[in-house]
Amino acid sequence: MAFGDRILVQARNYSVQVEGLAAAELNRNLGEYLPPNYAVRKMADAYGGYARKRTNTNDEYLLLRQTFTETRSKSHQVFSSVIADHVPSEKYALARSMFQVEDQPATIRGAVRSLQKTGMWKAKFSIPPALVESLRDKVLTRIETIHGDKLTKILEGSPEAPPQIKSNFSWITSFSEMYEVAADPLLLTIVHQYMGVPPIFDVPVAFVNSNVPVSAKDLSDTAQLYHHDMYRLGFVKLFMYLSDVGPKDGPHAMIPGTHRERPDALWADGRHTDEKVAQHGLLDQEARITGPSGTLFLVDTSALHKGVHPEENYRVLAQVQYANSLFGHPIADAERPFTAARKSENPDVLAAGDLVKTYAEKVGVRFMQGMI
Repeated sequence: MAFGDRILVQARNYSVQVEGLAAAELNRNLGEYLPPNYAVRKMADAYGGYARKRTNTNDEYLLLRQTFTETRSKSHQVFSSVIADHVPSEKYALARSMFQVEDQPATIRGAVRSLQKTGMWKAKFSIPPALVESLRDKVLTRIETIHGDKLTKILEGSPEAPPQIKSNFSWITSFSEMYEVAADPLLLTIVHQYMGVPPIFDVPVAFVNSNVPVSAKDLSDTAQLYHHDMYRLGFVKLFMYLSDVGPKDGPHAMIPGTHRERPDALWADGRHTDEKVAQHGLLDQEARITGPSGTLFLVDTSALHKGVHPEENYRVLAQVQYANSLFGHPIADAERPFTAARKSENPDVLAAGDLVKTYAEKVGVRFMQGMI
């Protein structure tokens, strides 16, 4: 391992170890923060283990999901607040943002308030067209290379088209556009102020959804029924439309405010039909996000949300999750391209490893720690 590479790995390890201070406080004072709960105590112990070992197990991930439901998100709010008290803040060079915004402070304040109140914020500005076109072309070209006529059937509206095609982790992490948008100083500042800590780049993905009729199982499998996400303690997802999305083209939908409050039956993990959401009086509050190609928005997807199934045109979408900690869902060695690149001949892994190093140096090791 080269000297510079070793420094990045050591910095990654230190970034996780800093969370050990938060874990220690939680173990000392948990009873002051939350009512006694066996799952919460186990989660605090597991979080301490993560901060020491820098790894997760699937059992810990399932515990994270279970505790979120049992405490109606209170455990995750407390853990996230304590993490924010211990992880050092960062400032980003707003003058370097790609987005032309006249009043950046007002935009940031408005975005943070919207996320706090509703769990969502849609930007009034768009991703530059050249960047959108480049990312869209790369996504579709790679999907066509892998899936061939399946993509053709989606683009042509064939009744034989699959409901959805999802990117492979290794090749989507080799696209510089994913990092370039996610690392924009304006977006990082908004997410930092909402979560209370410098964001970590996590779970990049791209989708192409077809407009073919689908079954209830297809809707569940493609996240087109209401649900909440729960991979990390605290997180926000950045969504980027790579095609025009009108009301019948598969807009993202969510129930504002349900990242904090919702009827008891809707805290259950798993999928919820529109009928079930309506029974509990929330469907009439639904917000659907439409916009042209280049539209971007942030959503705390611990709220109830779904992708609406397209009826007229296919939809192309890219997203990145920002996390406040990587405690939760395990990260396989193959999903750490910087580390994997030392032993790989895969051009995607090599390209991703170079990008991780570039953005770790540009934005900070914490931003890239899950991929080192």
